[in-house]
Amino acid sequence: IKSIEDFEDVPAYAERQLVEYGFGEGDLLISCTEGGETPFVIGATEKALALSSRPPFFLYCNPDEVLCRLVERSRRVIQNPCIESISLDVGPMALSGSTRMQASTVLMAAVGFCLLYASEPFDKTVDGIRSLISAWDRLDTGFLESFVAAESAFYRSQEFLFYETDEQYGISILTDTTERAPTFSLLPFENIDGHQLPSWCYLLFTASKDSSKAWESLLRRPPRTLEWKEIGDVASAKRLLGFDFSGKLIERRRSQTGNAPHHHFKIHGTERGIRFELENLDHTLETDGLDHLQEHLLLKLLLNTHSTLVMGRLGRYEGNVMTWLRASNNKLVDRSIRYIDALLKREGIHLSYEDIAARCFEMMEELPEDHSLVLTVTESVLAESAKE
Repeated sequence: IKSIEDFEDVPAYAERQLVEYGFGEGDLLISCTEGGETPFVIGATEKALALSSRPPFFLYCNPDEVLCRLVERSRRVIQNPCIESISLDVGPMALSGSTRMQASTVLMAAVGFCLLYASEPFDKTVDGIRSLISAWDRLDTGFLESFVAAESAFYRSQEFLFYETDEQYGISILTDTTERAPTFSLLPFENIDGHQLPSWCYLLFTASKDSSKAWESLLRRPPRTLEWKEIGDVASAKRLLGFDFSGKLIERRRSQTGNAPHHHFKIHGTERGIRFELENLDHTLETDGLDHLQEHLLLKLLLNTHSTLVMGRLGRYEGNVMTWLRASNNKLVDRSIRYIDALLKREGIHLSYEDIAARCFEMMEELPEDHSLVLTVTESVLAESAKE
């Protein structure tokens, strides 16, 4: 919903979560990290070795030789014979660094097929993957163009959007809409306990009467939260339920936004497949022969494509560079520095990594979360250079 700053940089948090969940002898941990170097995921993987004799799986999307050469903590896991390490390298992302696209998709597919087809003959798993590929090959994605144009036009006009759905597809829609915030420096979903400005869009479960019911419908179980004093209430039940996407959301958002227009992008299941509706736009994606996992993977591919194109029309990246990413952890700070370096070199300006890093940390102290750190630092350096 909103990334907890620096949480993924602390291995001890992962270790503590495993213990509190009751992970023990005979349990299996499947760890996923798109880059293969996330300290939190590595901490969980190594803790699992100490708690269970079943070798944990460690899945990631970078080549072994690159990780082992550059990242000591990754090398430690990959070269450990007691850990089942599997590289699912898919090459560079379509939008550089945007791992919500190919990387998270291949991880979701790999884990999903392995778990759902675990008791089936291997041939059935292969058939499932082939039927998904075949469905994608047959798909005409051209229908997205009008939806992309409409949604980006709403945002330009300072209007808002409800992504209206239900438990059938809610988790994939939630994932796409919330991942936009750190990827493109958008305002995240606002919490009813805070005083944040409203996000451009919000998930909506109209059939749920309150936040608790909405979360149980989404997850198919009660939420599990962290009541840890040292991290405040950023991951507590109170905080979670403050992200209320139940039917109560409509009236609350209208009062928050001064009755600004809110459009409804409805995504629901029908007998034929997945139906997309937005104002006068209506398209049904036929999914005959696909199981629930395959449908979600197809929906994820379409939503990732759709939201990336919406952000492109709003100028939230340049070429294939994520110039509007939010530097919310060490990995993204490093990425921001490298993007700034690339943009400056294009203008003939060469600064050291350390100099750019210092400027980033200075700027991060005062920059609003819906502004681009990469472009702000780059423009500041260019302005200084022009004066000189």
